[in-house]
Order: sequence, then C-alpha cells, then structure tokens
Amino acid sequence: MAEKTPEQNVKEFRGVVRKLEQLSVENECVNVSANERTVAVGYDPLNGSARVTEYREVATLLEEFPGPLDDLQKWSKFMVESDKVLQDGKTLRVFLYTFRGLSATLPVAPNASIDLDRDASQEERDAAAAARRKAERDSKIVKQRNFEILEPYMCRLRDLQDFNDDLGNTLHTFLDNYTLYAENPREVVPSQVKERAVELVDMLVQLDNLKDMKASILNDFSLFKRCLKGIEDDTDPDKVEEYNGMVKKLSLFLADPSNPKSIMFHKARKQLQGVENYDVPLVMLCEFCRKRIKHNLYLTSEEKH
Repeated sequence: MAEKTPEQNVKEFRGVVRKLEQLSVENECVNVSANERTVAVGYDPLNGSARVTEYREVATLLEEFPGPLDDLQKWSKFMVESDKVLQDGKTLRVFLYTFRGLSATLPVAPNASIDLDRDASQEERDAAAAARRKAERDSKIVKQRNFEILEPYMCRLRDLQDFNDDLGNTLHTFLDNYTLYAENPREVVPSQVKERAVELVDMLVQLDNLKDMKASILNDFSLFKRCLKGIEDDTDPDKVEEYNGMVKKLSLFLADPSNPKSIMFHKARKQLQGVENYDVPLVMLCEFCRKRIKHNLYLTSEEKH
C-alpha cells in the first residue's frame, strides 16, 4: 500500500473537520442540581438518544459496600508498613555486606597474672605486685577502648534481630489478610501486594545468608562479651544490665544450638506457621513468581532473581 501524499493527508483531515462541524447537540447543558439524584442528558450524540443516569454520592456507596473499602485500607496499611521494613532491610543489607571483622585488628588486653617462684624474695614479690596492678589498669583501658569500638556494631546486630521480628510480623499480616480472600475466590489480591510480599521474603533470605557468611561476626561478639565482663565494675549498673540483656538475646540469635544456620529464616517460618492455612498464600506467591519469570514480566536482574 502506497504512502499518502501530504496533499491527501490534508484533504482527509479537512473532511474529518467538516464532519465534526456538522455534529450538533440539542441540549449542551447537563441538567444537574444539588437536590437532584439523577443526571439527565437531553441528547447523547454517541448513542443518538436521550438518557438519564442515576447519581449516587460516594458516601452512600461506601455505606452500602463497606467490604471493598475495608480491604483497600488493609492492603494500604500493609504496603506502608512493609515499605518501612524494606527500607530498614536495605540499610542492614549494606551493613552486613560491608562488614569486616574487627577482633583480629584490635589490641589484646595484657595478662595481669604473674607467676613467682616459692623462693622469691620480698622485693621480687613487691615488684610483681606492682607489675600486676599496672597490667590490670592497662587491661581495663584496652578492654574499655575495644568495647567502645565494638558497641556500635553490636547495636546494629541487635537492629538486625529486631528487623527479623518486624519482617515476620509484616508477613504474618499479609497471610492473615490473604486467608480472608481465599474464602472468596471472586476477590483479587492486587499484584503490587504480591510483589511486595515476594520482596520481603527475598530480603529475608539475603540478610540471613549474609549473616551466616560473615564468620567474623561471632569472633567480634565473643570479644565484645569478654570486654564487657572486664569493665563491669567501672560501668553504670543500669548500663551493664542493659548490655547483658542485649548479649543474652544476641547469643540465641547468632549462635542458636538448635539452628546454627539460617536462624532468621527458621524464626520467620515458625512465626508464620501460626497462621491457619498459611501454605495457601505461599503457594500463590510461588505461582505468581513462576508466571512472571515465564512471561518475562520483570525489568531488572534483581527483580528476576
């Protein structure tokens, strides 16, 4: 088919304009008033007839159909909460990825114990006692400095543990909301909600693997506990109690005998198993991911993997 010349295009355009000029609307005003509940159009040029459309206020619709609005509010709240969790997860992901062990680079506290022979003279004993006191002072100084260096990193690990709880609660909310939809097959879960749930699970797996890969975390944690033990006498009792509580929680999080690996994943799984029919939405998410991969419904490699 040959292309049209510019003259032909202009001629066709003018013909369309003439047809539009011939179009007439008998009643150009829509008869609407504040007291009426109908919108009356005298003439509809598309259908060639008059029509009357019932007007219903938004408030009335929401009163008659509260279900969709409640569902929308639930998913909207879920999206807001999950976005905050994801942002925290991204920050922690950078922390774990760039984390390097500190225990191997920090100075070792001097040993304050000095062995003396039984036949040592009093002068030698006094010298040994003075050396012991100096070693104890130096040891406390080294432990105090090491503690101050390690404390921010231990606090970040505590944030990671809190993040594990927050992410589990957010996924728990997703499963609770979805089980209501499973009872009514006609209801549809928005695709944005499914994508967000997949992102949460993906973030959980990434952080869990990064934590297990960093063997230096346990070394730094062990040194932190030893330093805390050495400065307890010179530290505020309330602070010591707070740190001991943090150490106790982190001990189960970093080195749980029942789950030495993938503790974050196991903890979230145990939390989600409390939801009735929790397997239904998880199967749905797997099917959702399968379809997206099959039809290439992704833009970046991160979305794909």
